[in-house]
Order: sequence, then structure tokens, then C-alpha cells
Amino acid sequence: MFDDIYMILFALLRNELWQEDGVEVTLSEEDKKRLFEAAKKQAVIGLVANALIRNNAAIGREWAFKALTLTKQIVASNERINGELVKFAIFMHTNKVVYRVVKGQTVATLYPNPLLRCSGDIDFYCDANNFNLTKNLVEKAIGKNVENNSAKHIEFKMNGVQYELHSKLTEFSYGKHQEYWERILDRDIRENKCVVKINDTDVPVLSPTINALYIFCHIFYHLIINGIGLRQFCDLALFLDRYKEDIDKEELDKHLKSLGIKKAFTATGYILVELLGLKEENFPYCISKRDRKVGKRMVASVMEDGNWARDKHKVKKKGVMHSIETGYISLMQSMKYVDVAPMECILRMPRLGMFFLEKLHKG
Repeated sequence: MFDDIYMILFALLRNELWQEDGVEVTLSEEDKKRLFEAAKKQAVIGLVANALIRNNAAIGREWAFKALTLTKQIVASNERINGELVKFAIFMHTNKVVYRVVKGQTVATLYPNPLLRCSGDIDFYCDANNFNLTKNLVEKAIGKNVENNSAKHIEFKMNGVQYELHSKLTEFSYGKHQEYWERILDRDIRENKCVVKINDTDVPVLSPTINALYIFCHIFYHLIINGIGLRQFCDLALFLDRYKEDIDKEELDKHLKSLGIKKAFTATGYILVELLGLKEENFPYCISKRDRKVGKRMVASVMEDGNWARDKHKVKKKGVMHSIETGYISLMQSMKYVDVAPMECILRMPRLGMFFLEKLHKG
């Protein structure tokens, strides 16, 4: 199913994620190019480059220099973003805002070297009582108005770092699923005060059980919309390993069933355990033949699409045709997973149909 480059990629990821004994790789000049391209596409280049350096892989002076340069750049980017996140956490604490930071730098703390995880923007959530307060505080701090970028979040830059302020963390197709998610999220924020340390500063996060659920929901949402890379699966593998004693497995099972995504979750076990090296006992479910079959379908999409499926668009210029192509990609993605999350995938299709009609009408 996998070509040789992805087998090498998975071996290097396992080696870096769990700091395993040395891994030997033999690469032609073309293989080196393909490996680095695949690692970039999957947003895991920092991990792969460091595994090559740490294991003294025979990749030649030019590629070793490239690997070292890439890791230095990623480390510098993470140091800058961590510094800004700390300032932001202090800013929010000073203004007594209730919020939670998700993904990104908070899950990077789980990595053997947190500074080697490819960084993105800073995502955080505020409930209805704190959303407008935060928006107003941010606008005052950056000196300009912030517009809504979508129904889920607003985006802004502060000191050169991109932020997303979420009013919704994930968007379910089925209304009852959305209501259930909002209910357990609100309860979690009321009842739990969990933090992670970044540069010795407390940053508020979701509780382990709800965070594990959210990390998966984020993966699956993008998987059925536009594709997602291996970085997020690495995040989930490390999270399940680190919080294996803190995640309430019965509660997680209840939530997955109530949201109609348990089959999809169990299928990820194939990727997390058999490809990324998570210990089988640290995955909450036994992995069945059906799980392996669906998991292989998932990883085929991941390998083809990469992080956010950036290379999948044939229409590069933003406009009506680009939007229609995005809708078509989303429709095809949703159809792939009807068997593991029928309500979420089937109910997304009429919405995509309306999206097509709206774009065609505007065009």
C-alpha cells in the first residue's frame, strides 16, 4: 500500500516520537528529495530531519546541512511563538478572561523536543460570555477592528503571530451532535482548570478526556472536508500516551458514541499504533480488521492530500471556481467516510450542495 519513501518516513517518525534505538536508512539522491518533500507535505519535517541527524544517517553533507538548517528554523519559529503565547496568556489573565488554548504549542509540549514540532497559528476558544470581551480587548491592543473570518472564528495578528479566536471549536453536521458537543465543552470549562507549562507560564487547556476528544474531532473534521497531515496524528498518539492514566475511557467512549464518530476514532488506531508506534495498550480500543481497513483508507488520503490538502487544488487563484473546487473536494472526502460516521458525512452533503448553488449564482 505504501511506497518505500512513506515506509522510511513512518520509521523515522516512530524513532523520533518514542526516541527508539537507531534506525538505518539507505537513500538515493532522488529518495532524499522525495523524503524531504513528503515530510514537508505532512508538516513533520522537523521530526524527520532531527531523526536523520540524531541517527547519523548517511545522507551526505548537502542534505545533512539542509536538515540542520530546517531544524534550526523550526526551533527559532517555535521559540518566537512560545514567547508570544506567554505574553498573550499574561494579557488574558490580567484581564480576567476565561479561555482555553487548543492544539499547537500546547500539544508540542508532549514531544521529546517540543521545539521540533512544525508550528502554526495559536488557536484558542472563548465561550459566548468571553468572546466579545476578548475581541474588544484584542482590537484595543492591536489598534484596529477584527472582522469575522468564518462562522467559527476570527483571525488576527499580534506582534507578527497569527491567532484564531474560536466561538466554535468544531462544526458538526448534525444539530444534535453540535448541541451535545457545546454542552460537554461548556461543562468542561466550568468544572476543570487544567494548564500546561510553556516557558514556566501556565496556559489553560481542556481536560485530558475532552482534549483527546477534541484533537480527534479536529482530525476527522478536516479529513472529511479537505484532508489533513500526519502532524495531527502524531499529536494524538503522543497525547494518548502521555495522558493514558488521566483520560476517562468510559466517558470518552460515551462521547464518541453520542457524537456518532466512534467507528472513525477506532479506525485511527491503525495509524497511531501500527504506523506511528503508539503502544497498543495505550489506545483505548482493540483494533479490528474493519478498523485496519478503514485506517488504511484514511492514511491513503493523508498521503495523497497532505496537510490541509494544499496541493490538491488545480485552480490556484482564489475566486468562484476555486470555491467550487473546494466544495467538490469536500464532497468527495465526505463520501469516503459515510460508513464510519454516516450522520456527519451524509448531512454535510446538502450543505455542500447549497454551497455549490450559491457560488454558481454569484459567479
